[in-house]
Amino acid sequence: MNSFLYNNRSIKTFTFNTVKDLEPFLDQWSTLSTREGFAPSFDPNWLLSWWDSYADTKFQLLVYMTFANNQLICVLPLMTKRLNHKTILSFLTDSCSDYLGPCFTSSGIKHVTPLLERAITQTHWDKCNFSNLSKENPAFHSITKLAQKHSLRVTTSKGSPIKKTILTNSCIQSFKERSRCNEYAYKKRKLSRMGDLKFIICEQYNKTLLNELCLIHTANWCKRTQTPQFADPRRVHFLKEITKIFSNTGELTIFCLTLNNIILSYRYGLIRNSIYYDWNTSYDTTNRKLSPGNVLLQEIIQHLIDSEITIFDFMRGNETYKDYWCNYRENLYNLEITR
Repeated sequence: MNSFLYNNRSIKTFTFNTVKDLEPFLDQWSTLSTREGFAPSFDPNWLLSWWDSYADTKFQLLVYMTFANNQLICVLPLMTKRLNHKTILSFLTDSCSDYLGPCFTSSGIKHVTPLLERAITQTHWDKCNFSNLSKENPAFHSITKLAQKHSLRVTTSKGSPIKKTILTNSCIQSFKERSRCNEYAYKKRKLSRMGDLKFIICEQYNKTLLNELCLIHTANWCKRTQTPQFADPRRVHFLKEITKIFSNTGELTIFCLTLNNIILSYRYGLIRNSIYYDWNTSYDTTNRKLSPGNVLLQEIIQHLIDSEITIFDFMRGNETYKDYWCNYRENLYNLEITR
C-alpha cells in the first residue's frame, strides 16, 4: 500500500495492490457504494469475488482510495492484465459486470480525474480499455480530457445499451392493461392446465438450485450453438460466491417459474436501493412455444410493483423481449487509449 497527499492535509489517497491490504477498508467501501446509490457491481464484495474467481498471475490489482478526514469519499478500482505480450489497464473486472468505474460521494466526485490521471501517467501499460461507461459517468469525460491533455489517442465505440423499466404510475397502469389481455396471460393459462404451475422466489443460498440454473442456462446456449458461460468453472465459482454474500445482505432475489416442481425459467438478480438488477436469466427450451421466460417476467414485474420497487434494470443486451417491456434506454461506450 502506498499513499500520496494532496495540498490539503485532510485529504489522503492510497493505492492498493493486494486484497490483504484492502481488507481494513472493505466495509467503508461497501457502505459508500450502497449509500450513494451505485449498482451491486461497484461493491467490493462483487469485485473481489470476481478477482478471487478469475485473477491469475497475469493480473495485477490497482485500487485507489481517497479519504477526507479519514472518511472514504472516492474509490477507483483498476487492474492490469498481460494479454498477447501486452499490458492492458482497465477497470477491475472485464467480465460479469455491466456497470464499471469509480464510486464516490458528492464531495468525492472531483477526485475521479486526478486518480485516473495518476493511473494513466504512472502505470506501465500498452493499452487502456475502459468499458461500459455512460456519458453521465464522470470517468467518461475525465478519460477523454486526460487523453487529450497527455497527447494520447482515444477511440470511442458504442457498447450494448442498458435497458430499464421505470415503474411509474403510468407504466404500472399500462402494464396492468396489457397483462389482462396479452398473449403471455393466455400462455400462462395454457401452462397452468399442464400441471402445478408456481411462481417461486428464493432469497437464500441454495447450491442445488444454482446447479440447476447453470444446467438450464448451458443447455439453452448449446441449442443456440453459443459457448455456454457456465461451462467456465470460474463463472460458476463467481456465481456461488456472490450468491452466498448477497443472500447474507438480503439483496439476493432468484425468481423461478416451475411446472410440477421442474424449473421452466428463472431470473437471477439483486435488489438494492429499490432497484432490481436482472443479472442472469434462461429457460428450459422444452416448452419454448409457451414463452416461459416472458410468463415469468410478467409475474416478476407485477411482484416488483406490489413490493414498491421503482426500477427493473434489464442491464446490457439487445434481446428483443427487453424492448417490449422497457421504457428507458441508456447507451454505454467503450474507450480505448493508445500512445
